[in-house]
Amino acid sequence: MHAIGSVIAIQGNKFVVCGYNPYEREDGSVGFGYVLVPYPLGFVNVDSLSLVDVEQEYPVVHEGYCNEAAEQAVQLIQSAHESGKTLTMAQFQAIQDEVVTEVQQALGISDEEVEQS
Repeated sequence: MHAIGSVIAIQGNKFVVCGYNPYEREDGSVGFGYVLVPYPLGFVNVDSLSLVDVEQEYPVVHEGYCNEAAEQAVQLIQSAHESGKTLTMAQFQAIQDEVVTEVQQALGISDEEVEQS
């Protein structure tokens, strides 16, 4: 899995990985995709976003910056990706909601603060 900020080539075009997104596969399991924006333009509007499966191999033009926190995040996403293969999207979203709640509680963030942001 590539770090955010990585530049990959797809069919002669370059894209920057700007995030990761779960999606429901045809068989009902959960897959993960790279959220991409065109390089060098970046985000222009919602239509400039693309999603490609993380399991596909793409030539890497530039690997994004990856420190310890980024490595931990990528490991967490890879773990979620592996477990998602055996879960439905509804099951995955329920787990995701629980994790978000735990992180908010650990950071002392209330639901009201999240809604206001």
